Amino acid sequence: SDVVSIQILSKSKLEKCVKSTDSHHELKIVINMAVPSGSSSDDASIVADIVEAEENSTNKMQTLRIPPVLTVNKSSANATHKCQPDAGVNVLKICERQVSSYLEWLCRLRDEGGHIIEHTQIAF
Repeated sequence: SDVVSIQILSKSKLEKCVKSTDSHHELKIVINMAVPSGSSSDDASIVADIVEAEENSTNKMQTLRIPPVLTVNKSSANATHKCQPDAGVNVLKICERQVSSYLEWLCRLRDEGGHIIEHTQIAF
């Protein structure tokens, strides 16, 4: 399958997770990215290395000990709103779209035994 480049639009942020389950997630990384128009292949993937994130409470950048590699499978998205403010109602095309992705990452990247914790969850 094709691999598509992405643009990270802003600093990745570390935020506290809301305790809604029995998971041991304490922090999540919030990533804001854009997919260029014209890269809407149904079988394409988006790959990004996340090497640092800004701590939300201190606004300081933090390098991740084990940088996660984010892979998102994507499909084409048709615009449901006008791509241009002055365009007619009949204008409906694939636009640049912005995807806010939340990569929930375990705060403890290694368990007590020193083993790498590989469980991640992506929520859109």
